[in-house]
Amino acid sequence: MSMLLINPLPFELHVSNMRLLTNGVVFESIPESISLPAESGPIAVTLAGRPKEVGDLEILGFSTHTLGVKSNCRLRYMEGMLHPQYTVEVIPVLPRIDVATSLPQTASFSSGDNIITSASISVYGGESPECTVTITNAGQVPIEMVDLSVQSTLDAVTESKIFKWSDENLITQLPSQPGSSASLTLYLYAATDFIAPLIRNYVTVLVNQVV
Repeated sequence: MSMLLINPLPFELHVSNMRLLTNGVVFESIPESISLPAESGPIAVTLAGRPKEVGDLEILGFSTHTLGVKSNCRLRYMEGMLHPQYTVEVIPVLPRIDVATSLPQTASFSSGDNIITSASISVYGGESPECTVTITNAGQVPIEMVDLSVQSTLDAVTESKIFKWSDENLITQLPSQPGSSASLTLYLYAATDFIAPLIRNYVTVLVNQVV
C-alpha cells in the first residue's frame, strides 16, 4: 500500500515501525521507517508484506510509532476514504522459471514485461545452426507443463522453416522440481531463396532504311 505523508510541524519527525494492519490469512508485514523534515511533504512511502497462506486478506489500515506513541490508523476512520477496508485474494504460489540459451546474449533488447532474456546469432543463407535452451525451475512448486511457441512477424510457412524443436524431448523431462533444469535443442535454418527471378531481355532491332 502506498501513501503520502506530510509533516506540518516545525521540527523533523521520525516515524518508525510502520506496518500494515490486516485481517484474514496469516500475513508477515514488513516494517518501514522514515524521517520527515520539518514542514515537508507530501512524501511517498510504501508498506508491503508477504502472505503465508491462501485465502482473503483484508487490509484495514496501518500502524506507526511517532514521538514514543504507537498509533493504529484504520481506513474506516479516515476522511475521504472510499472503502473502510480492502480485500485481496491470495492465490496459490505460481511456477517461476529462468530461461537461458547457449547463444551470446544481446547487448540491448526490448524492456517489455514478457521478455526475460535475449540472444543473437548471425548466419548465412542456407546455414543450419542450433542452440540449447535451458529452462530452470526458480520457484517453489514443480513445473508440470511447458508450452513453447514462436512470436514473430514472419508468415507461418517461413517461420516453420526457421525454427524447429522437439516437444517430446522436453515432455520427457517433466515435471521439473524446484531447482532442477530441463533443456531442449532449438534448430535454426537461415531460409532464403537463392534462385533469381526469370528475366527475359527483349531486344528491339530498329532498321533504318536510307532511301
